[in-house]
Parts: sequence; structure tokens; C-alpha cells
Amino acid sequence: MIWKKGLTNITGSEFIKNIMMLITGNIIGYGINLITLPIISRIYTQSELGEYELILSSAGIFLAILQLSMMLVIMIPEEEHEAVIISKIILYFTLFGSILIVAVLLALAPDIQFFHVNISYSGGILLFGLYLIFYNLQNIYYSFTNRKKLYSILLWNPVLMAAANGFFSIAFGLCGGGSVGYLLGTIISYIAAILHMKRHVQPFVDSVRIYEIKEVLAKYREYPLIQLPAALVSTIALQIPAQFLGRIFSAAVLGGYTMACKILTVPVSLLAAPVNRVYYRSLVEKLENREEAGKFAFSLLKNNILIAVVPIGLLMVFGDKIISIVLGRAWRISGTYILIMGMMYLLKYCSACMSGTFVAAGKQRISLFFSVFTLFLYGVWGFIIYKVQIDVISAIILYTVFASIQEIVNLLLCMYCLRFPMMKCLKFFLNYIIGSTAIIYLLYGFRRWIEWRFLK
Repeated sequence: MIWKKGLTNITGSEFIKNIMMLITGNIIGYGINLITLPIISRIYTQSELGEYELILSSAGIFLAILQLSMMLVIMIPEEEHEAVIISKIILYFTLFGSILIVAVLLALAPDIQFFHVNISYSGGILLFGLYLIFYNLQNIYYSFTNRKKLYSILLWNPVLMAAANGFFSIAFGLCGGGSVGYLLGTIISYIAAILHMKRHVQPFVDSVRIYEIKEVLAKYREYPLIQLPAALVSTIALQIPAQFLGRIFSAAVLGGYTMACKILTVPVSLLAAPVNRVYYRSLVEKLENREEAGKFAFSLLKNNILIAVVPIGLLMVFGDKIISIVLGRAWRISGTYILIMGMMYLLKYCSACMSGTFVAAGKQRISLFFSVFTLFLYGVWGFIIYKVQIDVISAIILYTVFASIQEIVNLLLCMYCLRFPMMKCLKFFLNYIIGSTAIIYLLYGFRRWIEWRFLK
């Protein structure tokens, strides 16, 4: 296959083997998700899924703080004991921070409620705290497993998580669990992944002294001091769309939007996540060996974008039909959102492949600048839809424009950090994205004409 040859030319067969191993697990996992999604879409309403997304959106902001921006740092040290220390630092901060967050939210509960659940708000807050803990714990285990290059173990993660999430979400949904039932299914899926990886890696096995923690924090201080504010600002910016759509319009609107994002994310996560896991590890090694990391990254990007445009294009052209058949006509609006946001998700796919570049290149200050830029863009978008009071479709079109600009700037900055010519990269993106968009919309128009002409 052409794309496989292209990737082989980049880094060799071992790189391909590792990526293909992770992609295999993702394919099986998403196959399970596709089987369970039609059931879930008929058990849970758009409002319930919208409320669930508001919970996760709120959690995302706290998670950015609890991780101290040190999750990727686990793979950097040569000595494993140092990686264990980093893992424990994140664990301790997550446990302490989650308890503090829960206590503060409970204290504020009489006056301020950040989300709505179908059980008592205090019960929802406790589940919220458990979500924070198990989400970060699963990520620590994943990073440590990735550090040891145990890709055969990571292969089974998406399979176990999809199976556990699907089974328990359906079971809780049938019992009338609502948004809380769906959240419980997610938490249990993280626990399943943790138990699976725990059999093969022990990120907390060594005893750690306080002076060692101080030394490691001093050594990697740029991450919590510079990268953390950048991650926090970026996370707040990225949560603005969900928060505004859910609160300005309705939870049902957010549910339809979220379903579109979930479907568009399939090709992105299916391909980009495993590519990025191996890319980041390879990038760190190339930078340490002073090899041409920029050429490596750009070649990888070009080959992968050629793959992703096909499934995303098909979703854009036939998304409304697919959703009506698979999920039911109540979700048809999600097909319209897919048509609008499709090419922006192609750019998101590229960014997902390059994730971690700022950290690997030691460019935390650029990361902070980009995060502030992202917050400004999405802040302007939120201000417009709040003040002008435009309709949902117009709001999502405007969001797609702003998000596309944000993704292109991110990719250009990644190339800059790796000392690759930004204009060459920009020219490639503009030519490819504009050309692909034109072809896809022509195909969509042709499909609609065929339906009007022969199936009316």
C-alpha cells in the first residue's frame, strides 16, 4: 500500500509495526463502539448525552491542572526510577486535588451548580471526583506502558475500554441511569484499562523520598510553571464550544453536536492516536540524537493526511444518511454538523498526530503563546454567539472557521519548533485542504442532485 510505503521510508519497519499494532486495537475498539452506539443512541436522549458532555467538559478544565502538564514527561527520563517519581507526583497531586475540588464544589452547591444530573447533585459531585482520579490514573499507566514500548499490551486497551463502556452504559441506561449511568460506564472502562496494564507495569512500585520529589520537580519545573498554564488556558479555550452550546442553546443541541464530533473523531482517534504514541517516542529520540526531526514530522504528516481525508470525506458526503439509519432519525441533525465540521476535523487529525511536539522540543513558551491565542479565538466566538444571538447552524459554521485557523497555526508552530520551513507547510495545508473541501462538497451536491432527480 502507498501510505505504508511512505511511512516505511520515514523511519523503518519497526515504526510501522508499532503503529499497526496500536491501530489494530483501535479498529477492534471502535468496531465495538459502532455496534453499541445504535443501542446507546436509542436508550439515551440527546439531552442526557448533552448533560454528560457538560460534565466531561467541566472535568477537562480540572484535569489540566491535576496533571501538572507532566504526563508526557514520564517518557523522557533515561532512568526508570525517575519516571516512577514523576508518576507518583502526578498521582499524589491528582488524589489531593480531586478531594479538594470535591470539597469546594460541595461547599458551593447551595449557590452554584456546574452541571445537572439525574441524581442528587452531591452524588454527582462524588462521581465527578472519581472520574478525575481514574482518568488520570489510566493516563499514568498508559504513559508508563508506552515508555516501556509494550505496544502489544496497549493494543488491548481500546478493546477492553470499549467493551466495558458499551456493556455498562447500556446496562445502566436500561435501568434509567441517564447521564450518570453513561458517566459510570466511562469510569468503569478506565478501571478495566488500569487493571489490564497493572499486570505488566508498576509505575508506583519504588519507594520515593521527599528530597527525590523535590529534585525531580526542580529538574522539570518548566512543565508545571510554563506548560501547565499553557495547558490550562488551552483546555479552557477548547471547552468553550461545549459550554456555550450547552448553556446558550440547550443540552439537546449539545447532544447532537457531540454525536457529530464523536463520529468525526472515529477516523481521527483510530489513526492519529496510535500514530502519535509512536511519533512522540520517536521524536524524543531523534531530537536527543540531533537528527532531522522536522523532515520526519512533515513526511509523517503528509502521508497520514492522505489516509484520513478518505474516511472524513465519506462521512461528510453520506453522514446524514448513515446517522439516520444507524442512530435513528432523531439524530439526523448531527449529519448536518458533520458536513460543516468535517474538514476542520481533518486538521484536528493532523494536530493529534503532532501532539506533544512542544513538550519534546522544549518549547513551553511557544505552547503558552499558542494557548493564549486559542483562548482569544474561542473567546471571540463565544462572545459573538452570546451577543449576536445567531442560530445554531451559523454558530457551528463560525466555530468551524475559528477552529480551522487555530489548528493551522498549531501545525505551523510545531514545524517552527522542529526547524522546518513554515511556508512549505502552510502551502501544503492550504492547497490540500481547499482542494479536498471543494471536491467533497461537489460530491455532496452531486449526491443530493441524484436523490432529487431519481429518488424524489
